[in-house]
Amino acid sequence: MSQPGKLRYWGCRGRVDPIRVLMESTDFPYEYIQNPFSPQWKEDKKNFTFGTLPYFENDEVKLNQSMSILRYVARKTSTYGSSDAETAMIDQILDGCYDWLNDMKPYIYANNFVRFP
Repeated sequence: MSQPGKLRYWGCRGRVDPIRVLMESTDFPYEYIQNPFSPQWKEDKKNFTFGTLPYFENDEVKLNQSMSILRYVARKTSTYGSSDAETAMIDQILDGCYDWLNDMKPYIYANNFVRFP
């Protein structure tokens, strides 16, 4: 990769955070772009594979799903296990965490949710 990738997400915490933690902890080159909540989003999302965020793009890939992005970065940084068994255990933990996150959505996206910069 000649240029750092671009990682886009809303101006809040969410599905992008595990990706950012991995990128930061492994010195993976990227630029973080906070997508504004605006009417312009209806046009912007047409440029993304599934029209959702997070979205990651570099010279090699254009990815639109948080787990796909996370696994891509893990493979590129050699942190996705050194055997099939290790990779399966990592997948089990990741999928369990995302099941829990899905269960927490009603609380995370409640009207009184506080946005952080």
